[in-house]
Amino acid sequence: MWKGSLTEGEDDVLSGGDGKICADAGLRHSTGKKESPLLKAAFGDHCELVPGKSEDYLLLEFEDECRLWLRGGQDAPIAYIEAAVFGNESHAGYDQFTREVTRAFYEVLGIRPDRIYIKYEDIGVWGVQGMCVDRNMFR
Repeated sequence: MWKGSLTEGEDDVLSGGDGKICADAGLRHSTGKKESPLLKAAFGDHCELVPGKSEDYLLLEFEDECRLWLRGGQDAPIAYIEAAVFGNESHAGYDQFTREVTRAFYEVLGIRPDRIYIKYEDIGVWGVQGMCVDRNMFR
C-alpha cells in the first residue's frame, strides 16, 4: 500500500498555501527494497506536476502483498492509487500526474497501464499541526 502526503511549509498551511496530497495504492505483489526508492523518486518528481506541490513535504508508505482483484481475478499485478489533494478543486496537473505515475508503475513494477487505477479526492478540510485548516478560510 502506498500512502503519501504532501504539505507545503508551515507558514503556507497557515496562510492558505496550496497544501496537501495524500495517496495510497495497493499492489498484489511485494514492493522490494530496490523498487520502493525508485517509486519514491518518481512520486517526488511527479507530484510537482500538481501546482503548488513538491517533494519537500512528500510522505510515502508502501504496504506489500495487498490483495486486489480486478475483473474477478488476480491473474496479473494491479495498482490502485488514491490521491487526495487539498486546495486543487480545478484538478490542475492531474492529467500529467496520472500519465507519469502510470508510467512509473509500469517501468518500475511492470504493472500494465490497463491495470493501474488512480482515484482522486478533493480535500476541503485538513487537520495539521494540531489544528483544522479549511480551504474556505482562504477565499
